[in-house]
Amino acid sequence: MQIPQYFNTRMLAYPSSARHCSPMRELIRTPNIVVISALQATLRSEGIEAFEFDGPIADTLSGFVDFPRRLFVDDDDYDAARAIMIELCPEEVETI
Repeated sequence: MQIPQYFNTRMLAYPSSARHCSPMRELIRTPNIVVISALQATLRSEGIEAFEFDGPIADTLSGFVDFPRRLFVDDDDYDAARAIMIELCPEEVETI
């Protein structure tokens, strides 16, 4: 069975929140809660809503393994959010 391309990517997600149903993209994946919190607060101050995924499981496993938290933003806001992330925490930006 062939899986459609839009299900085959890790970049898109739909949050479980009923008020938000547009596609989202993963902005950052890191076990560093300080970076996630600072970036989320900065994005919110710029009017960009960001959603943290995997927070509860990362808290549960924090003593055993560095489980990464993920921050997602609207697909439309991705470029602006990435520019803010590069300015705020350049050491966390993945090089492709």
